Amino acid sequence: MSPDILSKIPVGQIIVGAFFVFYWIQAFFIIYHLVRFGIGVKPKVVALIYFVGAIILYTLVSSGVSQLSFDGLAGLFDGVVNPDFMREVDPFNMISK
Repeated sequence: MSPDILSKIPVGQIIVGAFFVFYWIQAFFIIYHLVRFGIGVKPKVVALIYFVGAIILYTLVSSGVSQLSFDGLAGLFDGVVNPDFMREVDPFNMISK
């Protein structure tokens, strides 16, 4: 792979997508086992409440994160991070461009 291809990989989106998939898989497992192995109506009601809560929680968190502005975070690291550290680096031979 060339460095141009590696620099275009959206690492942040991949991490968020992995958390998304993990969250919904574990939510499905909990709901499935409550409905499948629960005896009577009570576990099914709990599964429905859990499912609705998971949807509401996911919606609130995703809409909240989408409205955040991360521009102010750059000022927090002034004087802490060396600006030369942020330069573009070739990952294959580690020579600065």
